[in-house]
Amino acid sequence: MHTPSYVIWEVEGVLDEEDIRVLVKRDEFESICEDVFQRIKAPIDLALISAGIDITNIDQFIIVGGATRVPRVQSLLQEVWGHELGKNINADEAGAMGAVYRAADLGQGFKVKKFHVKESVVFPIKIDLEREVDTQEGTKVTKTVNRSLFPTGNKYPQKKVMTFNKHTSDFTFSVNYGNNEHISKQEIRAASVENVSVVSVVGVTTAFKKHNEEGNEAKGIKVR
Repeated sequence: MHTPSYVIWEVEGVLDEEDIRVLVKRDEFESICEDVFQRIKAPIDLALISAGIDITNIDQFIIVGGATRVPRVQSLLQEVWGHELGKNINADEAGAMGAVYRAADLGQGFKVKKFHVKESVVFPIKIDLEREVDTQEGTKVTKTVNRSLFPTGNKYPQKKVMTFNKHTSDFTFSVNYGNNEHISKQEIRAASVENVSVVSVVGVTTAFKKHNEEGNEAKGIKVR
């Protein structure tokens, strides 16, 4: 199949029903988009890491999205996959049709063939809290303690109960994103967020005082 050495860039109705139609040479187009092409492989690596599988375990590599029609994009994906790319679906419509089919599957008014979707945590979540600890010199210092809440690949949605054994008074901890080294720097910058929320656990001081007076043994604080 012969690939044209040019592309037509067209936008309809830009202003006062006037259209724009520009001929762009393919080598010029690829030069302009080179920085974008360099980012094509990263989502594939991320998907494989998230799924915990090797690319050799995949039976088909089906391309989705109108941008996959670009020959340069297909050649880069071909290098990663090492085999013929799957082009048996409409790349422009597949995303929308897949969303509609999933919505029909979740709804009660339609009967569609059942398929399984695993929803899991992509970005690991941890908690950070400050706690006073004793040093060898007999003084106290404030130390930040990290505990994993939802690791990468954890089933979603999910409830979790954490036990705090060292606290006998009200305390606060932060829910933050964990180690995201597998995420590209561009994506982290785009998200521009580290903290998910701040949780204040109140009533601990009063509860401990009450139970101590009654002679009950403390078993720690459980936070759901």
